Amino acid sequence: MYYGNGTQRYRETDIGTMSPEKIIVMLYERAVRDLEQALAALAANRRGEVNRLVMHSQTIIAELRGALDHRAGGEVAANLEALYEWLFREHLGLLSDPSARRLEDCIKVLTPLLEAWRAIPACGAERARGPQPAAGPVPAGGYGDQGGARERETAGAAAEPRLLSVTV
Repeated sequence: MYYGNGTQRYRETDIGTMSPEKIIVMLYERAVRDLEQALAALAANRRGEVNRLVMHSQTIIAELRGALDHRAGGEVAANLEALYEWLFREHLGLLSDPSARRLEDCIKVLTPLLEAWRAIPACGAERARGPQPAAGPVPAGGYGDQGGARERETAGAAAEPRLLSVTV
């Protein structure tokens, strides 16, 4: 009983102190693992397991999409938005009609993104962005993310977004 509470607190502290880049890598790793496991479950005709894994991967994709900063990311954020939209739609299709081809296509899209994020050194994205605008209050209604994953008290460099609403 106490073990579970301690483990949960450790995970929360561990994730809470990670760089945003490391969290994103973990999310990509989990999404790819979910889809690979869904592919194995599909081959074993375990439809319920396929659906569970695809829904978890889809939740991760939604979190990644909600965390995009279009102001700072410009064209890169727009391209990622398009990829995440495509992935989300493919996941919807997988829920209604699972296919190995669709699962493999999603893995083929996510894997290079994962490798690119792995190549970024800790805090490398922050350095690449350069100086950030002065902190200010969060606009009414937050930043438009889903599920409150990016609630922050200030904007800009003072607080980095944290993707914590998905179990990794």
